[in-house]
Amino acid sequence: MEEDQEDIKMEGSILLICKAWGYRGATREIFYKNIKALNYSKLKDVLASLEKKGYVTMEWIDFDKFFAYITPEGEAYLDKWLADLQIQ
Repeated sequence: MEEDQEDIKMEGSILLICKAWGYRGATREIFYKNIKALNYSKLKDVLASLEKKGYVTMEWIDFDKFFAYITPEGEAYLDKWLADLQIQ
């Protein structure tokens, strides 16, 4: 269960960063700058999960370079996640 909570926190953090960068898209470097002790493999896994859920779209530039964009569905999920944080 603890790992699931960590994944949810990671998803929320990633979506928040994507929302902040808007149409410019968030890059790997931006995620590293904003999420301490980030593991690239974990980042890729969570981004793939968010993309599968329809919360982000990915634009791959190269093997390890990308732009991540939040979708309207991702913004709705993020709003719910933030509201749940306020309740706790």
